[in-house]
Amino acid sequence: MDDLGIRTSNYPNISELYREGPWAFVAVRDGRTFRVQIRQSLAEGGSFWAYYEEQIPLKTARLSGVEVWVHATFPWQDGTTAEACLKGALRWVNQGGPEFPPAEWAHEGLDMGGQAA
Repeated sequence: MDDLGIRTSNYPNISELYREGPWAFVAVRDGRTFRVQIRQSLAEGGSFWAYYEEQIPLKTARLSGVEVWVHATFPWQDGTTAEACLKGALRWVNQGGPEFPPAEWAHEGLDMGGQAA
């Protein structure tokens, strides 16, 4: 990830970090998997901001072993460049932040009960 100046050593609580797309990165922290997507406004000025998701298991009456991405709540992060925004967003994932999603969300999964998928 040298092209963005990202060094994994700057994020000691993130055990895995990899690029999923041009501005999409996956980070594993405490056994939980998060995706950080950097988005850019098309308005004049084109500011960047981070969108966070967590991968959790989904169970329905007909499905098991399926994992889905759901919105994860971390503090707002924006920046004037994609690199600056990404670095700030990864710091929140690394630190946990004051709004770090509760661990039980990841371990209980999303149970849709008897509803068909």
